[in-house]
Amino acid sequence: MNRFSAVRLHIDDVLEYAEAVAASLQEYADGLSDAEGAEQIPLPLFAPIYPMLDSMSRAEVLAFFCIGHTAEHLGEVQYIKGLLGLTGAPM
Repeated sequence: MNRFSAVRLHIDDVLEYAEAVAASLQEYADGLSDAEGAEQIPLPLFAPIYPMLDSMSRAEVLAFFCIGHTAEHLGEVQYIKGLLGLTGAPM
């Protein structure tokens, strides 16, 4: 048995955490000026894989990670559920 097998996540705690993160991100985004939102952010870790994404505006970074990245993980979960013979998201 590995040390992670003892970890138990309670759905209420996970959802509370997700809501707190969402509120924090929204507060941050609401406080950005137009100039701050347009500021280019370097993304050196992306450059070798996605050369066209070596930088993005701060607003694009927020959208990419808060929306796009989350959607990717949702798709992965739905795929795994399908492999297990379970129903995916009720859409």
